[in-house]
Amino acid sequence: MNLFRALICGGLILCGGSSFAQKNLMSADSLCKIYGVVLDQTSGLPLEGCIVRLEGTKRSAISDANGFFAFPVFEKGPQRLVAASIGYRSDTLSVELRPGHRTTQNFSLRPANDTVGGAEIGSSSLAEKPKRKLFRRRDS
Repeated sequence: MNLFRALICGGLILCGGSSFAQKNLMSADSLCKIYGVVLDQTSGLPLEGCIVRLEGTKRSAISDANGFFAFPVFEKGPQRLVAASIGYRSDTLSVELRPGHRTTQNFSLRPANDTVGGAEIGSSSLAEKPKRKLFRRRDS
């Protein structure tokens, strides 16, 4: 009887493992990878540290020293990619994501022309002010 139970349990474990492997394989097939490069539109040089994200999700990547970025996504169909960096105008591009395919999307960011106005910093000494009485005495 114990041998029978061991065989049944072993069979269930093997079937469960097979099912688990099939689920992981199926999810790998539905995975899409997004690749690309972010460049400075003026100089054509790669931009490091740009954030590229899939709009409406938490999926994102940061471009490396060569401007390269890559990240996997499970979303499919028409989507929007956003690239942003300090000192540059952000850019949004539409992409079509297909399960199991690699999507390449490059960005060319324009430098921001917005400048921050100067700030004037100064100091002054506080002259000793005469002490004021908090309460006035009523003359009776």
